[in-house]
Amino acid sequence: MNPREVIAAGIAHLSIEFQMPLYQNPTGTQLKTTWRLILGWQYAFHL
Repeated sequence: MNPREVIAAGIAHLSIEFQMPLYQNPTGTQLKTTWRLILGWQYAFHL
């Protein structure tokens, strides 16, 4: 099997997540979080 066949057999995943807290009670020097955006990319291939 040559390397081009391995790359062609791969699977790619793209994910986007948006998060907002439902409840926060920070005390002292803790920071509040208003929102968070997470972007991820994965590539898997079979040998």
